[in-house]
Amino acid sequence: MFGLGLLGKLSVPILLTIAILWLFTKLQQFMLWLLRKLFPSYFSNSQSSQLKVTSKPSFTLRLVKHIVVGLATFSIVFYLFEVAPNLMESEESKLDRFMYYISQLIPPKPSAKIPSFVLIDIEEKTIAEWSIKHYTPRNKLVNLIETAVKTEPKLIIVDVDISKKVKDNSENDILINYLRKYSEQCQTNKCPPVIFIRGLSIVEKQQFYNLTSDFTKLEEIIEKHPNLLHWASANFIPLGTSKTIRGWKLWLPTCNSENKPGIIPSVQLLTRELLQGGSEQDIQSGLSQLLPNCSGNKAILPKISTYKGLNISTIAEDIRHRIIYRIPYKNSEILQIFPAHDFFNHSNLNFNEKIVVIGSQFGDRENTYHTTPINNNLPGSILVINAIYSLLQYGIIEPIPILGWLLIALFLIVVITLTYFLTKKIEIKSSTKWKTVSLIIILAIVFYGVTAFSLYQFSIWLNIAIFSLILQTLFLFQDAEELYNDKE
Repeated sequence: MFGLGLLGKLSVPILLTIAILWLFTKLQQFMLWLLRKLFPSYFSNSQSSQLKVTSKPSFTLRLVKHIVVGLATFSIVFYLFEVAPNLMESEESKLDRFMYYISQLIPPKPSAKIPSFVLIDIEEKTIAEWSIKHYTPRNKLVNLIETAVKTEPKLIIVDVDISKKVKDNSENDILINYLRKYSEQCQTNKCPPVIFIRGLSIVEKQQFYNLTSDFTKLEEIIEKHPNLLHWASANFIPLGTSKTIRGWKLWLPTCNSENKPGIIPSVQLLTRELLQGGSEQDIQSGLSQLLPNCSGNKAILPKISTYKGLNISTIAEDIRHRIIYRIPYKNSEILQIFPAHDFFNHSNLNFNEKIVVIGSQFGDRENTYHTTPINNNLPGSILVINAIYSLLQYGIIEPIPILGWLLIALFLIVVITLTYFLTKKIEIKSSTKWKTVSLIIILAIVFYGVTAFSLYQFSIWLNIAIFSLILQTLFLFQDAEELYNDKE
């Protein structure tokens, strides 16, 4: 049924393309007929050789025909993406491979704009040594936070869900007492903000998440110190039909027990806000148009909400949700990794101007390790770091407007046609097939280079699938045209 429906929707642009090609073929025949009528001496039997040359299409006519074919192909591809979003999976896969190779060949480096990261990793060896069975021991977690604070970082992120209930309330009291003491000390001393990543459960068939907690005392402390302690979300989504985590949610709509609507910013959005001197309250007021309707009816949300230069999308399959992965799970210039069990053995550490992430690999494998474009088993904390780096360095990937695509496609067609036409004027011993292959390779290298520059410098993704299809169609058309002319 899907195939028949898709074929029906495609019938109009396909028939239109065929009609345009037929029209241009008839136009070419009419022009040749008109030339024979106006200049019969040039088409006499004694000048049969000139007839053959004149009958072949000129560069201008070839260019016009290629523009028609290329733009028709371009319009069909765009139409396909609109009526069958699942076809975008091939494009998503191309972008996945693109990110993987770039992350391997060109590792990111710290800059004045982007802080580097430190990961205090509660990995498998730490889990075994600390005998972690159900949750991260609060005394161990407090020791990690306290030690991290002493290194004077710019920001601390705790990627451990502390909102869930523990068996022994005294465990919670350890964390509560430390945060109370920490907030008191920071009234007179400069302290790094601490972000706690919160686990949330979505309400079925609704647009919001339940804002409930088994740890009400923690809620109270964080609410009393909104400039020092924060909640944030870490919700990541697969884009396309695969389970590969490719995108983020920059905010989550919430409703509390009193049906009061709210927003929890993502860890990457909140980090950006704090580093720029803003506050969580700024995000709440700036994204107020995205508040849910807690009464049960779905709220009507704008497709795009602009906040401090970011075009935040509410559309499910949108390129704006894309994370640009750059940081693999290994030590580098921009990431230092310390196993948590060994972190206390280091002295005189200084993480000034760095972001410290305390992350845990404890939990079920599905929620702890993720399939991503750069690693099939990426720990959640590294995913968080990549999301933060992506937003700080590149912002949000923006799609190109349709007019921009038309101009790019038109320029591409002219370049391909001109290049192909010039090679016809040069004597090359290799066959037409090898000339075509060489041109495709050269143009592909150029396009991938331009695509990399566009993505990593301007956060604009040039759709390689469209380029590829235009290339293939044009070269097939040229081969068929050349074969036709050779037979004349």
